[in-house]
Amino acid sequence: MSSNLPLVTIGISAYNEEKLIDRAINSALSQTYSNIEIILFDDASSDNTLGIMRQFGESNLGVKVFSTNVNKGLAHARNRIKEAANGDYLAWLDADDEYRPNRISKLVNTALESKSDVTIDGYIVVNENGEEIKRQTVKNKFDFDSKYTSLFERNFMLPHPLISRRCFSSINFDETLEASEDYDYWLKCSTHGYSFTSIKEFNLVYTLRTNSMSSSNSKNMDSTRKILSKYDVVFLEKLLKERNFSTGYINKASCLFSIFTGSFEKAISYSKKHWEDDPDNDRDFYIGTLYALSNNFYKAKYHLEKHLSRLPESPAGYNNLAVVVNNLSSKSLSKKLVSKALEIFPSYTDASTNMVDPKKLTLTQISINKSR
Repeated sequence: MSSNLPLVTIGISAYNEEKLIDRAINSALSQTYSNIEIILFDDASSDNTLGIMRQFGESNLGVKVFSTNVNKGLAHARNRIKEAANGDYLAWLDADDEYRPNRISKLVNTALESKSDVTIDGYIVVNENGEEIKRQTVKNKFDFDSKYTSLFERNFMLPHPLISRRCFSSINFDETLEASEDYDYWLKCSTHGYSFTSIKEFNLVYTLRTNSMSSSNSKNMDSTRKILSKYDVVFLEKLLKERNFSTGYINKASCLFSIFTGSFEKAISYSKKHWEDDPDNDRDFYIGTLYALSNNFYKAKYHLEKHLSRLPESPAGYNNLAVVVNNLSSKSLSKKLVSKALEIFPSYTDASTNMVDPKKLTLTQISINKSR
């Protein structure tokens, strides 16, 4: 190991991943960056995951293995790993994902140059057969928002960034959450004033699994509501003002926050105020959706149609308009609108449900990048 380079801890936790865990560990061991420790944590697996981890620990000096007898979930595992980490930086790696060989080197160089606490790169999404689905990069908002306060807008973060010790040692994962524990963690990083930056390289391979926690929309929505309930709209407005966001942005962010926390009356009041122009968060989409939630379907139809006239590739716009016109007894048009939503976004779960019975509104506008 080179003493001239910051020490980086790679933390890998797993539960019943004996078929994939060796791939993840080997990708961590294959990094071109030389000053690395690897911490493996077995979360009470009933298969041979722990045995495989111990084999790596016995044959590699830089690999440490920890385990527990009771399965307590990902947040608990990550808290235990970060407590044991000696690194100046820490990066997570899920058992079913892998790093490209130069990932840590690229992230460390960027972190040192920018002095950032959380350094993000892009990822390649593959299916369970290893076939590439898409490439994803984080929305770069860091030139004017290095603390990434816009995470309150929605969870823009990508998996497994590099985190500085001053950041990861001071913030814990919430072990009561069943999903979206990462989102909760990044919001804490932001509100505590830690800095974020990104690089547009694709050095993480992320496996999209049909049975993964991230595929459970209802659990993610419930967890998001629980996470945001730790804050309130007054706190958010104050934070945004302190960080010099415009009034138009504050109104938009406060509307989205109120929707996500179920405060629909507050959301309606914010939706009618001035917003900055933002195609990813079109005001008419949210006004129309909020009217639909309050069963004012004629006003909802008017605003959703305005939204689609500006953004004709909005799958959530078509889906929500389908629900509205179904309630206005336009059944055949409703089906056509749902079909249009699925044509734009084939994996859209709300629209798939609405093919049978159009009742499911999507509360967040969906942005589709055709180039990915």
